[in-house]
Amino acid sequence: MCADDAFEDNDAPEQARVVEAGATYDNLQICAYDVDWPTLDGDAECSLTARIAFDGTVADLDLTILDGADGFTGSYGVGESEEATLDAVATGPMYIQVFGHELGQAPYSLEVMVVCPR
Repeated sequence: MCADDAFEDNDAPEQARVVEAGATYDNLQICAYDVDWPTLDGDAECSLTARIAFDGTVADLDLTILDGADGFTGSYGVGESEEATLDAVATGPMYIQVFGHELGQAPYSLEVMVVCPR
């Protein structure tokens, strides 16, 4: 049995939960057939970096970042963390997608960082 985390239901972009830049979110959970969709507003020309940490002996989790202008990047390695960075080309929502590789399920933490040029 896999227990959902406090951000559920966030299984689609329309249900995405707002996260804050500079914050770390602990005690999140991916269950089989589950996808988590955190989101935040991006500013044009800023970059968003998302990092997840998890126990790689339990499951392999992956992540992608998408923006409203068809920008896309992802991290699909093996180990105990994944990190991806996407430069925003327009102001608007940016979405982080976290999911289990081959239906993997595991607890994880999410760190969200935004860097803007000065």
